Amino acid sequence: MNAGPLINSLQQLGLVEAIIKKHGGDCSTVLQNESNTPIDGIWCSQCVTISAGGYLPYEVLMPQTNHRTLWIDIPICSILGHHLQAVVRPSMRRLQCQDPRCVDNFIQSYKKFAVQHRLLERAKELENTAGYPMSCTAQKEYEELDRLHYEGVQSVERTCRKLRAGQVAFSPSLKVCMATIKAWSLLLKRAQGRKVSSRYLDRTLKKAGLGTQEKTMGEI
Repeated sequence: MNAGPLINSLQQLGLVEAIIKKHGGDCSTVLQNESNTPIDGIWCSQCVTISAGGYLPYEVLMPQTNHRTLWIDIPICSILGHHLQAVVRPSMRRLQCQDPRCVDNFIQSYKKFAVQHRLLERAKELENTAGYPMSCTAQKEYEELDRLHYEGVQSVERTCRKLRAGQVAFSPSLKVCMATIKAWSLLLKRAQGRKVSSRYLDRTLKKAGLGTQEKTMGEI
């Protein structure tokens, strides 16, 4: 790439042309350029190392132009400086506050756990005896109560309800049935005068294979 005011300014900023640094500069990026010298480039910081890069054929991605499309592949660790940790997806919760049965099961089971470990009596005793600053004995008792509370919640939550996820194999017919139930639920919600997104309703009706006749039923 020939020197010029723009290139000189980029070099003064400590930037380098990534593709030429990776592969060299003996390929033209313009049809009318017969010197096999690229006049287009991607400029990066010198600390950024690309894993791959190059020039696509003419009129690929950008038609009706005499310039090639440039591309580079930059590893994430080259920019962020480290390897990202794997995303930990949250597991399914057994306790559902919208389900009164789950809430009742949780409360009753936790009451039994609290009575078994005397959590309420020990908490009241700690409240009456603890001062400021707290003594080492009071701090240990507080930490022990907090540990028991955490273990109790984790143990009791497993008794709220049974999880049956994954027991029914996926199938296209099952997906249509689920969409049908969802569509009729939205139509009922709309008939009751509640707010329903028209676009969301149209998409759900389409997935369920329902037409405009069923949609007008929700407008009555």
